[in-house]
Amino acid sequence: MWCEVIVLRNAGVRLRKADWPAPVRGDLRISDWDGASNSFKRHVRQAELWGDDHPTIKRLLRVPIFDPVILRTVNDGFLLSGIELDSSDSGRVVAEHVQIWLCRPVGAASSKADHVSVILN
Repeated sequence: MWCEVIVLRNAGVRLRKADWPAPVRGDLRISDWDGASNSFKRHVRQAELWGDDHPTIKRLLRVPIFDPVILRTVNDGFLLSGIELDSSDSGRVVAEHVQIWLCRPVGAASSKADHVSVILN
């Protein structure tokens, strides 16, 4: 689903509306990840925002959030909450923070048709 996403927290701390970053536009995908192939060692659902600025190479525009849930709908979108991982000390320390995305559906990229990207493994 093509969305504009605004992150509403920084390291788990709620941002004031005046401090919200600019929206990032991309393809919001929610998928399941088998516990046998991740470090969580359990089934995990993840939300990712993918860019479409190259015809063959896709890139993540935001750090994914895990175990996403829709908190509520708002006038022109919805709030998606999940856990964001933040690594430091060369990846030896990983912190988990609550993250909330304000997602506003938009028309698809100029060369793509509207679609919903839900992948269930």
